Amino acid sequence: MAKKNKLLNEPELIASVNWAIVSHLKPHQLAYRINEVCHWNLLRLRNLGTGGKSKETGFALFNFQDHEMHPDFYLITLKDEQQVLVKDLKQFDYLLQARLPDEDTKWDSQGIMNQIKSIENVIGVFEINLETVKAADVLYFDKQLDKLEVEKPIEKLVRNKRIVK
Repeated sequence: MAKKNKLLNEPELIASVNWAIVSHLKPHQLAYRINEVCHWNLLRLRNLGTGGKSKETGFALFNFQDHEMHPDFYLITLKDEQQVLVKDLKQFDYLLQARLPDEDTKWDSQGIMNQIKSIENVIGVFEINLETVKAADVLYFDKQLDKLEVEKPIEKLVRNKRIVK
């Protein structure tokens, strides 16, 4: 009997830095404040789904990348009214993920963390290792493959909703 060759498809590892954020701000409010302190332009993407288990709208998702050789930032809401995206991260409200184009990318991660900590109503910011978190694969997605198109610029959200300062 001939041996069958098996092809192993190993997932491409994404070099990233992840910060868990505790804050009672609504997603658009936090995105607006991060834009102010970091001088970014976080854009709203289509919500991450709940996995088809319910008809809920999903979890808010924002994205910013200044240049191809700079980190690609994602602000992900970990909770909605009744659900948690990743159960092991239920004590946190948001995840800010910085995906690095390569391991040699130079950027000021500590400076960004300190800027986010300085935002009023941000209770805490913690660097976390997602390799130890069960079901963290939902936090690694490809915005091109998942067709997570931009829904609305954050400025429109700010005009339509009151930002508490």
